[in-house]
Amino acid sequence: MKILLAGSEGFIGKAFQDNLSKHFEIICTGRNFTKENKTHIKIDLVLDDLNKLPDDIDIIVNLASKQPSQIQDSWDDFYKGNVISTLKLWDYAREIGAKKFIYISSTSLFNQSSPSNKLSHDSIACPLSEYGLTKYISEILLKMRSEDENIQTIILRFPSVFGDGHKGGLVKTFYDLAVENKTIDVFNNGKIYRNLLFKSDAVSAIKKCIENETLENFEIFMIGSSDSMQSKEIAKKIIKLTKSKSRINLVSKPSPVDSDIFLDLEKSIKKLNFKPSSIEHGLKCFLESMNNEI
Repeated sequence: MKILLAGSEGFIGKAFQDNLSKHFEIICTGRNFTKENKTHIKIDLVLDDLNKLPDDIDIIVNLASKQPSQIQDSWDDFYKGNVISTLKLWDYAREIGAKKFIYISSTSLFNQSSPSNKLSHDSIACPLSEYGLTKYISEILLKMRSEDENIQTIILRFPSVFGDGHKGGLVKTFYDLAVENKTIDVFNNGKIYRNLLFKSDAVSAIKKCIENETLENFEIFMIGSSDSMQSKEIAKKIIKLTKSKSRINLVSKPSPVDSDIFLDLEKSIKKLNFKPSSIEHGLKCFLESMNNEI
């Protein structure tokens, strides 16, 4: 099976290659390759013509995304990076007769959830950021385009993903401070509930979509950890697992993710046979990969 991986230079893209290169033939695309060959194609999905991509691809996995950053990104940046690139890739998939198109979306489509009102595949989206809005627009357009087409289009909504090799994020930030025994500032007074997806579980979910032959022509799945945990409790577990002397400082400043995230994974568990890990299990795997003794 031949897979085109867009966004191969990113954190999840590299994990995908590390875990699945023995299972599939993977053709990687990226904007920053210094050398091109048969398996690594340098291309800008927004600016370039996609005709240079191979025409014998079975499945496209789209991990390419314009993520929020600390600089002031414009609406145009998010729209081109998340919508235009996705539509161009889907049109390419249709033209070459690909079997599946797998799109990685985000829980940023939503702004609130609770233990009694978990986010599911049919929850009503209400994005509060331009990033979340462009991911939602992409979802809507993919659903429209997939009607009466033979391409199976699958959307996976991920929360924050963590693991070794990730340069930022809540877990990496807490870890870096803990190993240096520095004070860990936890925003929102540590009360926000987070759902965090370990990278191997993210890759596993994609692999299950690739191999599943029983899915409908258009599907949406929530993918995440089996539980949600307050950020202050995540900090406590990292301190314990690293045997750190760090103290936790609860501050009222809002965090980049300032709403609770609770996910309903029932559909992904039943239809994909997805086996979510707990946040604690993911943290232990993360720390083991960072060469810590637990």
